[in-house]
Amino acid sequence: MTSLVGGCERPATAPPDPARAHHVLIVSIDGCRPDVLLRSQIELVALGKKPAIRDLMADGSFTFWAQTIPAAITLPSHTSMLTGTPEETHGITWNTEMAQDSILYPNVPTIFEVAKTHGLTTSIFAGKEKFFTLARPGSIDWGYINKKGSWRDDLSISAIAAAVIREHKPNVVFLHLSQSDIVGHGADYETMREDQGWGSPAQIASLQQADQCVGIAVKALKDARIYNDSLIIITADHGGAGYSHGPDDPRSRFIPWICVGPQVKQNWDLTRNRDLVVHTEDTFATACYFLGLPMGPEVTGRPVKDMIADRELLEGAP
Repeated sequence: MTSLVGGCERPATAPPDPARAHHVLIVSIDGCRPDVLLRSQIELVALGKKPAIRDLMADGSFTFWAQTIPAAITLPSHTSMLTGTPEETHGITWNTEMAQDSILYPNVPTIFEVAKTHGLTTSIFAGKEKFFTLARPGSIDWGYINKKGSWRDDLSISAIAAAVIREHKPNVVFLHLSQSDIVGHGADYETMREDQGWGSPAQIASLQQADQCVGIAVKALKDARIYNDSLIIITADHGGAGYSHGPDDPRSRFIPWICVGPQVKQNWDLTRNRDLVVHTEDTFATACYFLGLPMGPEVTGRPVKDMIADRELLEGAP
């Protein structure tokens, strides 16, 4: 296991403002196009299984018409997700791994940095080495990021994340699942296998495994007795079609967005508000809002307040 930080044994500190939640879990399923995710859930139900993501939809609010940034590629999209800013602001416009001694970090604070500044604990677990860009030294208490020569699959990384959740109860947990994107590209990015690609049987299977990973993380929250005090967001960085993804393609642009937590409406389809469009930058803003964390003027994301059952109670209004 690659540990970013040896660990922090001090207890988690409550947010400075009246707490809306004390913990946030963000799960990003790389390359997860919404309709393919729904197909994977339908197949699990047909097999007599109980999908974790379907249960979260019943317990929370959701849209399958959320939008990622126009570039629709992994690292810039995830940086927008975790900073609440567009790529021209955060400055991460490339999508490749960088040597450990030459990593460039975003121009603006990530959710991890904001949380640490306000006394909260943080963790990141990711399936691609490029995610070191989002782990500025000093911003992560516990974590694992895949590196060449020490690769672990989504289930193994989810198990590592679950162990940290049970033992340390981090205030911010980010879990990245890479397999659905790898299968979408044809596994080795060179041999375009006919049984792989976006919407293929192999990708359906990878999303069913991602559902299992979500279940592992959610169970850890329950085992740690922090589930009822946690905001959970299940989302993605982009979709895709054929064997690729990118700008100017709605099949790449649309992503799922599912949220469960304190005061979040249950079984609530966010498209009931015709004027609401959830953007990937809103993941950062919603996490900050529920943790009571301030946001800088550079943040363009907005908390998704349409899903809140009693906004006055959450915001401490008289």
